[in-house]
Amino acid sequence: MKDVETLYEKYLMYIGEKPNIKVELNKNIDIKEILKEIIDLEKKLINECGMTFGIRQTTIHCLTKDERFYFYLIK
Repeated sequence: MKDVETLYEKYLMYIGEKPNIKVELNKNIDIKEILKEIIDLEKKLINECGMTFGIRQTTIHCLTKDERFYFYLIK
């Protein structure tokens, strides 16, 4: 959760507005599927944020932790 707070903070600092994030969860979906979708979205954000270092670097850290967690979930 700390990583998400840091990412939100960096987004406010560098972009100057609140991110427009909408999440809908189906309670029948497995946590592995949710985590895989989050990883895909983080990769997309890294590619789209360009050279905005604070957001890019923070997202990379979030992605690394999420991928590590996902790896152990599917093992």
